[in-house]
Amino acid sequence: MPDRRGPVVTAEDVVPAPAATVFALLADPATHPRIDDGANVAAPVAPAPITAVGQTFCMDNANGVRVECIVRRLEPGRVIAWEPGRMGERPSGQLWTWELAPDGDATRVRLTYDASGLDRADRKRLARAHALKPERLAGSIRRLAALAAAATR
Repeated sequence: MPDRRGPVVTAEDVVPAPAATVFALLADPATHPRIDDGANVAAPVAPAPITAVGQTFCMDNANGVRVECIVRRLEPGRVIAWEPGRMGERPSGQLWTWELAPDGDATRVRLTYDASGLDRADRKRLARAHALKPERLAGSIRRLAALAAAATR
């Protein structure tokens, strides 16, 4: 019988930029469409910097669905995590976590997609979650690295 829990997928790489620069990009929803390697995030809605746990920010995805993200973890320069859900609905049970570890002038970045909280009855969302591969997360880290490099020039 297949596992009906959502997966936990992780990718990690070194970004050649200080953690403060990397964190500032992640804390700005306006940069999220340029970071997302899956081309799922289309545009932020009234972006404001992420500054506190419990804060919400909204994004329109490529399918025209408005998503509200709730900030679940925030340690400036170290960790930022949010849980998305369709606007007006309860959060989806998916958590996106970016962890930063300063490494001299560079930053080790780990991106984790944790879908273990998905509703087991939501077969469509579970199928999409199981289709997500570490390569896509690694692509997002590469895109973040390019933005960070441009910001430090």
